[in-house]
Amino acid sequence: MRWPQIHRKKHHCIGAIGSTNQALSELLLNYGAFAQEYFGVQSDLRPDRQAISGITIGNDDEYKYDASNTDFDERYGSFAGVSLSLESKTTLSFYIKTTRTIDSCVAELYDESQQYDCEVVSSGQYQIVRVNGITAKDLNKTVMLYLTFDNEPVHIGYCPLTYCYTVVNGGFDTSLKDVCKVLYCFHVAALEYASIH
Repeated sequence: MRWPQIHRKKHHCIGAIGSTNQALSELLLNYGAFAQEYFGVQSDLRPDRQAISGITIGNDDEYKYDASNTDFDERYGSFAGVSLSLESKTTLSFYIKTTRTIDSCVAELYDESQQYDCEVVSSGQYQIVRVNGITAKDLNKTVMLYLTFDNEPVHIGYCPLTYCYTVVNGGFDTSLKDVCKVLYCFHVAALEYASIH
């Protein structure tokens, strides 16, 4: 678990706002403002850039993609990557380039019994597996996706904050980096809220 890093970030993400409830509300609104800006949606909400100033997300040891959690090879196609979307909870979408059909999928948190709904949709040459219902407090935990192709089992492990880490530390658009930073702060506030409720 990544508690020491989270603890250090807590003060910066929510310390200046006040109560955890207030922090969650303000960070969710700020996430909405940054997301609307990123997607070009006209809105009265204005992103609060000061709230994410100086935010960094982990280090290589914490959130860099760990391929050891994945048993997926070229017989099945290729694991092309992931995307995140936040509504009331987070959806982690796995993009698998394959000509084969996914027979079944199960998703759960690594080393925990928490299971998630997942759905498979086809888009061109990709099978997209959407893992729905990830809570903000669990964004720092690896989601294990167990698939079968023609009754052959494979698995892919991916931590949602690895996506944010990759974006913030990579050559991505600043507005997408800002969305990931505020999502990270929302995660930190959700952890704090969960620890006192």
